[in-house]
Amino acid sequence: MGLLKVRPWSNVRASLRGVRQGTPRGFTLIELLVVIAIIALLIGILLPAIGQARKTARTIKCMNNMSQFGKSTGTYAADYQDRIYGFTWLDSTVTKRDHETQFADLKKNSAAGGDTEAAAQQAVDIIRRRGDRSQSDFPVITSWIPHIYYTHLVLQDYLNARLPDRLVVCPEDKTREYWQDNAKGDVTKLNPYPDTGAGSKRWPYSSSYLHVVTSFDRNDTITQSIHNQYSTGTSKLGNKKIGDVAFPGQKVLLYDHIQRHNVKKPTYWAYDDVKQPLLLFDASVNIKKEGDSNLGWDPGNKKSKLPLKITYSPNTIWEPLAFNTGGDQYFGHFAWTRGGLKGVDYGGGEVNTGQPK
Repeated sequence: MGLLKVRPWSNVRASLRGVRQGTPRGFTLIELLVVIAIIALLIGILLPAIGQARKTARTIKCMNNMSQFGKSTGTYAADYQDRIYGFTWLDSTVTKRDHETQFADLKKNSAAGGDTEAAAQQAVDIIRRRGDRSQSDFPVITSWIPHIYYTHLVLQDYLNARLPDRLVVCPEDKTREYWQDNAKGDVTKLNPYPDTGAGSKRWPYSSSYLHVVTSFDRNDTITQSIHNQYSTGTSKLGNKKIGDVAFPGQKVLLYDHIQRHNVKKPTYWAYDDVKQPLLLFDASVNIKKEGDSNLGWDPGNKKSKLPLKITYSPNTIWEPLAFNTGGDQYFGHFAWTRGGLKGVDYGGGEVNTGQPK
């Protein structure tokens, strides 16, 4: 029978020290600080890239919105005898026919308002039907030229859209998104807000995008002096044809009235260094520089070779500031193309269609 061998105590202690020495240990303070510094550095590198990616996504979304306008322009024209979409109601006192509407207060308009008043009533009719608004909470709006900020309503009606619709708002236009989200509330209490008058309820249904005036001005006589004041005079509005566009790939149809993309502060559209997405009549959308377009002309002074000069005097509550305290003057460019629909904005000189050059 063999004897039990006992290991010396010194060997046992050495083995225990080996076990303790092999046990994982925690991070030191210096190591933790190094890790935190590396994480902070990575965040600092990634955040701008993520922010830029989001801005790029919003730009693409904006361009897609405009592209939908372009595609729908063609389908509307195919369905309505080559017409550019726009208000179609005419002065009922002249046509002797009631407007086709379910709302009694919109069937006729007064002799004083003419076709412009009829168009305003058509805009109200669309908003009521598509926006689920009643006659009592969305009244008739007077002294209003709806063609400027609301021509899109006709296209939305054609597309059976529910109003308000994000399609007509640039993703960077947080002000209009806010108005849309509160369309049925007390809009006069929203801030910032353009006005608090009887027509204030229309603003949640406005668009970031403006149509060039010649797209709805039949005889090209609408003019401006202040950026938000239009004079229609004896203009005949609406019912213009796509076929009248001589250079669809060089003529602007739709533009944002504010530069919103890739800038620290929004800027009014008319400054020469502004770059923004533009919808052309061939349904393409491209980012172009304002100063690269032709200067345009003055429809109020057709004998003049000089382009229209307009003063930008913003409502500082919701519009970008002017560079000068008293306001800035700018040329009309593609908003007032020489030759109207037959003219050129980009990619060539101004076309002589009878206007002075």
